[in-house]
Amino acid sequence: MEDCRLPKAVLYSELSRGKRNRGGQYLRYKDVLKRHLVACGMVFKTKLGLASHIRAHNRVRKQATLHLKAEIYKVNKMSMPHSSSSTTSSSTKRKEIYKYQAPWPLYSMNWSVRPDKRFRLALGSFVEEYNNKVQIISLDEETSEFSAKSTFDHPYPTTKIMWIPDNKGVYPDLLATSGDYLRIWRAGEPYTLFECVLNNNKNSDFCAPLTSFDWNEVDPNLIGTSSIDTTCTIWGLETGQVLGRANEVSGHVKTQLIAHDKEVYDIAFSRAGGGRDMFASVGADGSVRMFDLRHLEHSTIIYEDPAHTPLLRLAWNKQDPNYLATVAMDACEVIILDVRVPCTPVARLNNHRACVNGIAWAPHRWVDNWRRKKRGIIC
Repeated sequence: MEDCRLPKAVLYSELSRGKRNRGGQYLRYKDVLKRHLVACGMVFKTKLGLASHIRAHNRVRKQATLHLKAEIYKVNKMSMPHSSSSTTSSSTKRKEIYKYQAPWPLYSMNWSVRPDKRFRLALGSFVEEYNNKVQIISLDEETSEFSAKSTFDHPYPTTKIMWIPDNKGVYPDLLATSGDYLRIWRAGEPYTLFECVLNNNKNSDFCAPLTSFDWNEVDPNLIGTSSIDTTCTIWGLETGQVLGRANEVSGHVKTQLIAHDKEVYDIAFSRAGGGRDMFASVGADGSVRMFDLRHLEHSTIIYEDPAHTPLLRLAWNKQDPNYLATVAMDACEVIILDVRVPCTPVARLNNHRACVNGIAWAPHRWVDNWRRKKRGIIC
């Protein structure tokens, strides 16, 4: 016959481990069990009677156990003395999800990296007309809510927004946007000031829209743009930060080159070679090409799509500049390339079930893959 008696360790031992000198009295399983049985009108003089009843009513026992555990946890927690550190941590617990509802559809976005401007974002609208908006929002850490700090007009939707990559706060607080031209803004509250428009074709009433741009992290005086006219342009920016005065920002063309046979869709500086002179681009001809500002007489084709499908986005590995990622138009996979092995992808990430429209490498972490080689994390 099966022995259905409850173990003595359950009936008489304390639920919580450790010594009983922390203050307050711990409830034992037996005490709480008796209380619930009395409340339910079930009183047994011996443990054998209790065991036989539990054997006949397993479902009741399971439901009662949930209530018992909950009450034991609640009472024991109330009887435990709370330290000041636990009280402080519970009172200052922050939200894990923050939400901001913009007044229009959004297309572009970028985080500020200045140490004195924490949790600040620049947002670009996507309205199918000439008049669009750029809004700067910031997190109020007291209320844990995002609020708009500045909003200004922008011609056409911004194809990309980027804060100056100044993580030490030594440069002016600048913001760049691309669309019909490359524009530079000086952030402020409540007004953001327009600084300059960078246009190298001032003799024409028409312009070739910019598809993307990248701000050099090593030398923030360099900005590279990509355009539908098959060219990439490297701009030199004068910010006037040396003397600490609020001089007007201006720029000049350092170089312009025909980068692809068709439209250029993205450009990104590499951290290789010191992180200043090397960049890559992707375009509608389905190729990834790498350039060196010190030797612009030639370029290196890193990859060509077999079907010549346009490549839309490009992202360099932040930890190992030998690796970059790209994505093709209407593709559900991300292609990982090694510049040391041109034209041969080292991996294809194909777990997506819809078209990929953006890629980014983690800026700070290493992982080991199954070959024991260090790679970055991509999402």
